Amino acid sequence: MDNQEIKDLMDYFDQSKMSQFQLKQADFELNFKKDTKFVEQTMYKNQVTTEASSAEDKAAENILEIKTPLVGTFYVAPGEDADPYVQVGDIVEEGQTLCIVEAMKTMNEIPAPAKGKIVEIIPENGELLGYDSILMILDTDYV
Repeated sequence: MDNQEIKDLMDYFDQSKMSQFQLKQADFELNFKKDTKFVEQTMYKNQVTTEASSAEDKAAENILEIKTPLVGTFYVAPGEDADPYVQVGDIVEEGQTLCIVEAMKTMNEIPAPAKGKIVEIIPENGELLGYDSILMILDTDYV
């Protein structure tokens, strides 16, 4: 199995609803596993259906899901002893660094897409994330 085939399998697994994948060959073994807590939360949220009032629709327009553009490890601060970039309840400016996602030994700062209030931080510090995982919830109508 070559590197491209492994990358293709990783992409397929990342986009799938599978939480675990294992491939064994004569002298080769490959294991992928997603954070099942996140998968279960997503499944539960998809099962709940409610009628949204116009006020709820308006509120939803002001809520942004900040997602990771890459696969990597989530960090809330630039170092172990450093203060976190943001905490729940903080008001952030557009472009302000919210967190870091480390991929292939490169620290990638994730900026705020708009001005708003941090409502929720989803992953735990040091958690491995898949592509397009939700990092934070930002309320742009915080006033």
